[in-house]
Amino acid sequence: MTLMELMVVLAIAGLLISLVPVAGRAFSPRLRLEGAARRVDGTVQWARNAAALDNTPAQVCYDLTEQACWVEVGGEVYAFYPLPGGITFERVEVGDTEVRREVARVTVYPDGTVEPHRVMLGTAGAPSRLIAYDRLTGLPTHEINATEQP
Repeated sequence: MTLMELMVVLAIAGLLISLVPVAGRAFSPRLRLEGAARRVDGTVQWARNAAALDNTPAQVCYDLTEQACWVEVGGEVYAFYPLPGGITFERVEVGDTEVRREVARVTVYPDGTVEPHRVMLGTAGAPSRLIAYDRLTGLPTHEINATEQP
């Protein structure tokens, strides 16, 4: 391999390496949204564990104004989680009630059941993510590319 060929290979490699951060930023909103969804799931799981441990109902609180969620047990606040910058709670549906502002409260019972609810997370540059929680198991189901409904 001549010196000229080596310089061409290094120039091409440098160009390809310089494009990686640009491509990585395109995936960043989606990955941040996925991470936020996991943290919300963790908050619900934390509430299930606390309710079972204390043998008393707990509440998962979703603050759509301050963009944070937390667990309340016996009036005490635990597991406070502010959403990362740019990630928002677009809406929370608890039963037939849809909350787009203020605080939505979901009850978690000592037997592990959870008041069924759905949480829509969104961010610019990525499809929204809808998380639905099953009443009996409390387990989440994630829908990616969920569209905002009027």
